[in-house]
Amino acid sequence: MTEFVNDANFKELVMDTSIENRNDEGPMTLENFTKLMVQFYDLGWMRGSGGAMGCISGNELMISPSALQKERIQKQDVFVYDISQKTEVQRPANKRITVSSCSVLFSLIMKETGQFLSWVTWLESFRKRFYGDKN
Repeated sequence: MTEFVNDANFKELVMDTSIENRNDEGPMTLENFTKLMVQFYDLGWMRGSGGAMGCISGNELMISPSALQKERIQKQDVFVYDISQKTEVQRPANKRITVSSCSVLFSLIMKETGQFLSWVTWLESFRKRFYGDKN
């Protein structure tokens, strides 16, 4: 996959600093981001290495990795990007781990709808619902 920092939508993504944080629990952190993915796994909303999540917190965009077991994800497994500088701040130490293929979709949706948004995809449950367990 081409480096996500070269994605046209990510390059156009800007922070709207006129909107204050409305989350009573404070801004999203890497710890909370990974805890949510584990909780989504426990609820059946993410299965194993399927599903992805992206979130903007402050000036950072956090995106889950691809093909990594979500129930075992750690803070150091998450891709983090600086929105202002358009740079990668953090990536997993294992270079074989790639950012979710949904990252381009996340950047497009976040660019179009604003920064206070997070997305979770349930691709596996969608596949099962419409195509059955055969595939």
